Amino acid sequence: MGISKWNKKEDHEEGITLSDVIRGLQFCVNSSAEIMEQHHLATMDKYIDPKTQAPLAKRFVIRDGYAIDVPLICLSDHHTLYLDEMDVKLSVRLKDINIKETTAPLNGDGSKFSIDRGSFLVELAGAVPDEDAAVDVNLKFKSTPPPEALARIVEKLDNAITPFEIKGGDRAEKPEKN
Repeated sequence: MGISKWNKKEDHEEGITLSDVIRGLQFCVNSSAEIMEQHHLATMDKYIDPKTQAPLAKRFVIRDGYAIDVPLICLSDHHTLYLDEMDVKLSVRLKDINIKETTAPLNGDGSKFSIDRGSFLVELAGAVPDEDAAVDVNLKFKSTPPPEALARIVEKLDNAITPFEIKGGDRAEKPEKN
């Protein structure tokens, strides 16, 4: 993908600013967090009956006449990978510097303050416009325990697993604990 296609500004002739590059990298990091959120939600949906909202379970016969129903969510690993570090190496060539001024109201009395900042117009060093440009990106992931809410749900379901007597193929009353 060419560099000019990364820039969604109306004026493609101007190029990209260093701020555009940094915002793009920040978007990548934020997207990885959103992907993890969607993963956990999809995981929960996979193990819940959509009609009854009860956890899907697998029955295990543990001895003559007794069984346990184990929620499937308790049998799966919920550790995930998260983006721990992102090392980006790129060389940019400074094309131009623009000074931008912003004014904003200071308080309700109509006074304003003004702030200037530099905007660096850049191109990747050695890159030819509209040709592929190389950026070295090294991503490091780490394993993390599941979110606390998911861990609590699994723990509550684990604690609710109790043996019961099977009578005629149906679940009967739970036996008294010894």
